[in-house]
Amino acid sequence: MKITSLSYTVNNNYNVKNKKTVPVKYEANNFALSHKRDKFITFGALPNIKLKKFDIAAEKAKLLKQIDTILQSDTPETDLEDRLTDIIQKSLARARSILKRKKVLLEEIQKVSESKILTKQQKSDRARAIQKEWNLVNKIKIDKNNIVKPNQKQKDENIDFRLINRFRRAISEDNFNLHSVFNDFYKELENIQTIEELNKKYPKIKTPQNPAHIVAKKLESSLTRDFYEKFNDLYDSGQDVLLFKYVDSKLKELIKPIAQKYKLSEVSLYEKTAQSFNKRIIDRFAKAKVEVGFSFIPEQRKNKIAQITDNDIKLLYTDFDDFVISVIKKHYLNAQKLNEIQYTNANQTFNISSIHEPEYKFEKLPEKIKQLMVSSDAIEKAQRDYEHFNVEQFKERLNYFANKEPGNNETIFEGIVAFDTCKFEKGDIDPLIKFLKELDDLSDGKISVEQA
Repeated sequence: MKITSLSYTVNNNYNVKNKKTVPVKYEANNFALSHKRDKFITFGALPNIKLKKFDIAAEKAKLLKQIDTILQSDTPETDLEDRLTDIIQKSLARARSILKRKKVLLEEIQKVSESKILTKQQKSDRARAIQKEWNLVNKIKIDKNNIVKPNQKQKDENIDFRLINRFRRAISEDNFNLHSVFNDFYKELENIQTIEELNKKYPKIKTPQNPAHIVAKKLESSLTRDFYEKFNDLYDSGQDVLLFKYVDSKLKELIKPIAQKYKLSEVSLYEKTAQSFNKRIIDRFAKAKVEVGFSFIPEQRKNKIAQITDNDIKLLYTDFDDFVISVIKKHYLNAQKLNEIQYTNANQTFNISSIHEPEYKFEKLPEKIKQLMVSSDAIEKAQRDYEHFNVEQFKERLNYFANKEPGNNETIFEGIVAFDTCKFEKGDIDPLIKFLKELDDLSDGKISVEQA
């Protein structure tokens, strides 16, 4: 016999301390308890089995504890910035102190060597003393324990703590329908049209890099030191017109083989990459000019032609804002898995799973948010398992609705009072359960007040 609903606990290990508990079922479609040789065991044949009860209060406390743990990891960015600033200032002060002492020691050794008063032995003794102090100064190191390393990222940095706070508020009010809270929080995604709008409204949702920037980076990576040295000469001589023509001609030279390979218009490819390419060149030049020098730029490149991929071109010729927003909406609002999402526009259709480049990867909805919603689902199911309620639990549920939005409606409130004062006999239970389920649907937004 196939089991489609199962919940049990071995008698020896079962001890319910909280009287306010209700049995809950575990749903398992097409699930069967199997034995050797694929023989099915009927549920009644299992020994020492009794219904397991679900402690709503205990599960609620556990869920709130999980949420509080997540919220404790919320380190404001301003605190992190202040900490970094303080560390840098202390490190610089220590470095200046070391350099200052070394300068004094160098001056002293110079004076000793030039002294006409000191004897040869005295000079030797003084030089050894200075050398000893110099060695001690060299051993002084900045304390690295307080320095934030690049890989020490803020815990749960991709979680929107505004949503977590809403979860906590809902659970504290015995509202375990976190899916509804989630959908309400992200409902404004429907009206967002651009990545810029998305970043402002939901900064924790990470988006892929712009393909124009990626292509520009790959084009620039094929340039050698000679290019930047000539760029520097034109820059220093103030020949702005020649400088622009020089960069422009180089870009056209780089995109020509790419346009031929993908059978694209050189003009359209130029228009899509020129702005990002020019910015990339200027940024790289400025860094070489001011910070690291041109010697850090290779004289030769392994790849003389930029390694542009099919996906680079595909996304470059896609409305990237529409692409990103469309995928985000399907993932967050429609609960579609990222690797199952298909994007379609007027010109092409492709699956997100076909994009393997890390630059274009979307971040999944954080697992901790999913886990919270799954846990709350189990509590909500027990909270609404009216077929197994006792009188006290029915009264608690009626009182819950009386103090929520449904209780503000006079007709509904009268119904709540009527059921609360009934005798809870067999003839009362069925209409009461129907009434409570309608209030659940009303709270979930499935029906209107008039329908309820």
